[in-house]
Amino acid sequence: MQLPMASILVVNYNSYKIRNIVRECLKNMFALHYRPLEIIILDNASMDGSIDYIENLIREAAPEDINIRIVRLSKNFGFANANNIGFKLIDKMSRYVILMNIDLAPEAGSLRDLVDHLNNHDDSLAGVQGRILSWDGNFIDSCGGIIDKYGFRHSLGQFLRHDHYIPETFITYCDGSYAIYRREVLNKVGGLFFPYFFMWGDDYELGIRLWRHGYKLKYVPITAGRHYRSGIVKGYLRNPHLRYWIRKSDISVLLIYERYIYGILFKILLSLLESILRADKYKLRGIIDGMLLGWIIRKFNSKFSCRNGELRVNIKLSRLLRIWVKYIFKNSHHKEPYNELSSIITKKLSYIKLNK
Repeated sequence: MQLPMASILVVNYNSYKIRNIVRECLKNMFALHYRPLEIIILDNASMDGSIDYIENLIREAAPEDINIRIVRLSKNFGFANANNIGFKLIDKMSRYVILMNIDLAPEAGSLRDLVDHLNNHDDSLAGVQGRILSWDGNFIDSCGGIIDKYGFRHSLGQFLRHDHYIPETFITYCDGSYAIYRREVLNKVGGLFFPYFFMWGDDYELGIRLWRHGYKLKYVPITAGRHYRSGIVKGYLRNPHLRYWIRKSDISVLLIYERYIYGILFKILLSLLESILRADKYKLRGIIDGMLLGWIIRKFNSKFSCRNGELRVNIKLSRLLRIWVKYIFKNSHHKEPYNELSSIITKKLSYIKLNK
C-alpha cells in the first residue's frame, strides 16, 4: 500500500563538536522504513564546518530514494524560524511534517508506526510522539509535555527507567526533538511556529495553540529513538543567552494564553523571586522582555478581553523594569543577550488569532 508522503525538518548549528553523534543520527534517519520521504536540513549559518561534514555524509551514506535538501541560511535564525523556513519548502504532496533534532537517532520502524497511528484516527488528532530515550538508552528522555494550571511545564516520564511503561495518553505538546504533525492541520491554525521565539517556547506554544483550536496531541507507547539532549546547547548555567530565552519564552507564552490573572501573577512572581535571589540579570531581563512580548502579541489578538488601558500600563511597566534591570547589575561581565524586541515593536505584527 502506498504511504502518504512525509517530510522531516532538521536544524543544524555548529554541530561539529558532536559529529560522531550527528553521523549516527543521520544514518538512522536514512534507515527509516518509510517511503516516500524527504529530509530538509536547514543550517543556521554554521561556522565550524559541520554542514560540510553533513554534506559529505549524505553523499557517502544517503539512499537514492530519499529526497534530501540542504538549505544554507544567511544567519542564525534560531530553531523556530529555521523550521518555519523549512515548512515553506516542503513538497506540496507531503501530508505529514516531522520535527527531528540533529542529535536524535530514530528507530527504523518508528516513523511508520506513528504515521499509522495518525492514519487510524480522525483529523482531530493533530500530532503524536513516541517514547524518546536518553542517548545511552537507560532512561526515558521524554514522552511528551504536560503544562499544569500554573503554567509550569513537565516532561512526561523523564528520568524513569527505559522499561517503565507509560500508557497511551493525551499530552499538552509534543517534544520538538521528534514529533509528527498533520500538515493540513498546521496550515489551518496559522502555520508551524510563532516567529518571535529564537529558542525554547516553540513546541509548547504550538501545542497550546492546537488544543485551543479543538485539536488533540497524543503520546503513543512505542520507542521512537534516542536523544542526546541539548547536544548543541550544552552548558545552560554558563550561557546567559539560554537562561534569557528560556525565561522569556515561558513568560510570553503564559501571557499569550493564560485567561486568569492569578495564574499569570503566580508564575511571574515566582520567577522574579528566583532571579532576584540568584542576582541573575539575564533571567530577570528574560522575564521582563517576556512580559513585554506576551502583552504585545496578546494586544493584537482580538479574541482576548484585556482592556487597552491595562495593556498600555503593562507594556510601559515592562519597559521601565527592563531599564531598571539594565543598570542595577553594573558589574556583570557577560555580553548583553540577543534581543529583537525593538524590531517587533516597530513593525506590524503578523499574528495568529487564537480561540478562547
